[in-house]
Amino acid sequence: MNEHCAETLRITYVTLLIISGTPLPMAQKLARHSTPVLTSNVYTNANVADLAKYVEGLAGIDGPPTAPPHRAVVHTKGVQ
Repeated sequence: MNEHCAETLRITYVTLLIISGTPLPMAQKLARHSTPVLTSNVYTNANVADLAKYVEGLAGIDGPPTAPPHRAVVHTKGVQ
C-alpha cells in the first residue's frame, strides 16, 4: 500500500468515527493522535461530516418542500 493510499484510509477512518458520533477524545485515542486538534483539523474531512448530517436530516421527508398556500389579501379600509 502506498503512503498516499494509507493516509486517505486514515482520514476516512477518523471521519467515519466522528460521523458515527464517536466523541472527539475517543477518536483521538483510536487514531493514536497526540492532540484533538490534529484529529479534528487534519484527519477529519469536515465537509463529509457536515454533508452526512444534512443528508440524515432528509429521512422522513415525503417530498420536496412546498410553499404555504396563497392567501388572498382582503382590504378592509372603509369597511364598517
